[in-house]
Amino acid sequence: MAVRPFAGALASSLKWAKELKKSNPTLSKEIDEFTNSLPEAKDLRDMLEHEEDYLKGKGRKQAQFSKNMVVNNGKLTVTGVMPQVIMIVNEGVLIGGKVNVLNAIQQLKSLFYKLNLNK
Repeated sequence: MAVRPFAGALASSLKWAKELKKSNPTLSKEIDEFTNSLPEAKDLRDMLEHEEDYLKGKGRKQAQFSKNMVVNNGKLTVTGVMPQVIMIVNEGVLIGGKVNVLNAIQQLKSLFYKLNLNK
């Protein structure tokens, strides 16, 4: 999987969803559901895009660069997951512990479906 392009596309979809909300407030509920379902997607993109700065300790959200998490239904604790790491765990395919790939794809499909129904 190409992590950086996926993260970039996901962050762009969030940005454009927010723009759509400004121009069409009747879609606010659907767009809010979408953006709220992916709270760390923009951070993931930013951290991957500026990874050199983060690795030098200069990133804006340095404390959030690596992530500690519990996976496999609470059976495994992982410390210091970097944004570049892809994990395949019981919860799904995770990028940097910040984005669940299958969840992100499902949220995109759901928003697309809702937008098409509102034509």
